[in-house]
Formats: sequence, structure tokens, C-alpha cells
Amino acid sequence: MDRIFVLANDSAVTRWVEERTGVTFLPPYTNFGFLKGDRLVGGIVFHMWTSCDVQIGAALEPGGINRRIIQGIARYVFLGEGCRRVTITTPASNLKAQEAAKRLGFKFECRKADFFPSEDGMAFRLLKSECRWLTDASRT
Repeated sequence: MDRIFVLANDSAVTRWVEERTGVTFLPPYTNFGFLKGDRLVGGIVFHMWTSCDVQIGAALEPGGINRRIIQGIARYVFLGEGCRRVTITTPASNLKAQEAAKRLGFKFECRKADFFPSEDGMAFRLLKSECRWLTDASRT
């Protein structure tokens, strides 16, 4: 099994996600990048923070993330940063990303007209109280 290493707050991660999503992230933001060997295989950018919510932008190659990393991200956002929800918006045409969000426990919330340069966005949310990646005791 390949090991995945995590980078934090590296500008190369943000550029990598921007190149793959077509979205430009404006500061302030935080990011995590995932390496297999010396190759970047995934990145998540946390942006548009509020006291309760954070938006995430992500790009992942197949196998670019694993269960332990997902659990770590959930602990970071919900326990470390105190958010009650996470929001991800995918292009309306990106059905693979929408299915991936659902598999991770995100629920469809709404369609956002003209969210991306050439199409609508589909917003999904994950609430702390519903996050299966946290233990029962840490959800409250």
C-alpha cells in the first residue's frame, strides 16, 4: 500500500487545485495537499470561513485520499476550527464529484445559478452532527 503524506499551507497545493477546478481562491484560505512519493495526488482548499461554516474546494486523483485522511479533515474542521458545517460546490456537469460528495456523507442543498464561469454550481453540505467520520461523542 502506498503511503500518503500531507502538506499544509503550501501555495503549490492551492495552484494545483485551481488548475484542476478552474476556480481562483482568494485569501484567507488554508490548504492540505496529499503526496504519494513526490507526486501531488490531491488537494483541499478551505476558504470563505465563517464562525459556523467553511467552503472547500478540492481536486483528487484516484486513490489520492484515504479513510484516515478524511477522518483527520473532519476532526480539523469540526473539532479544531469549531465549524458546525462544511460546504462544497461542484460544477453542475461534474456528476463524479457530486457522487463522491454524497459517498462522503454530504447532502445536496441547492443549485447556485452562474456559480462557475460557464455553469451553475451544485451545493452540498456536511453537518458536524451528521458526520460519520467523527466518533459519536465528538459530534455534539
